[in-house]
Amino acid sequence: MNINNSIIDFFSENQISLDNVLAIGADGTNVNTGLNNGAIRLLELHMGHPVQWLVCMFHFNELPLRHLVLHLDGTTSGPTAFSGNIGKALEKCHELSVVKFEARQNNLPNALQDVTDIDISKDQK
Repeated sequence: MNINNSIIDFFSENQISLDNVLAIGADGTNVNTGLNNGAIRLLELHMGHPVQWLVCMFHFNELPLRHLVLHLDGTTSGPTAFSGNIGKALEKCHELSVVKFEARQNNLPNALQDVTDIDISKDQK
């Protein structure tokens, strides 16, 4: 097992038992959540029991949203700059006025039509 021993060593040196660990929280990067070599999985193997994974939802949404923006707006022109029309409009979005609007019925796939405000988190709203 090739786990970063500094994590295990920390618990051992501080005489902290991992026997009763029920959950581990981390951001959603692959180094933490990888099925075979992610830190959480390797800790589970070391402890000899599965735990609940508490993965940050901001990171969970980050990659799909980044790919959506790339698909709709094209590549970025730098670490903080967009090249497409949508991204360029976002640079000045704080200057735009808020407008009133009426909700419209969408032609969403059936799975999405049943999603309500109760089903999604405050961040997703």
